[in-house]
Amino acid sequence: MQKENLFYFVFILTVLVSRLLVYLFPNRDIILFGWVIHHFWFGLWVFLVSFLIRKKKDVLIFSAMGLGLMADEIVFMILGAGGDTEYWSKVVIFGTCVALLLIYILRKRISKLFN
Repeated sequence: MQKENLFYFVFILTVLVSRLLVYLFPNRDIILFGWVIHHFWFGLWVFLVSFLIRKKKDVLIFSAMGLGLMADEIVFMILGAGGDTEYWSKVVIFGTCVALLLIYILRKRISKLFN
């Protein structure tokens, strides 16, 4: 599989799995020091840590996972990060689809960062 397609496959799979988990386990929050920790922040952490990995293919995979987690929630968080009802709103789903399309269009450029 070409690296740009591998990147996009992992990216979209991450978005789908995170959506599935939110659907299967609704209204479950991770709360740390009184703050709700959304999977966007886990995605940012995975994305940043991925650059510490030496093997370029692994960097590609983990950065795609991190970006997938962030892309899934970015519109949700911009709109105020309410509850599950807002997470499944048409606006948030549309925003996630736009992010998926944008990453698809840019996947070749993004994957070149991992040469």
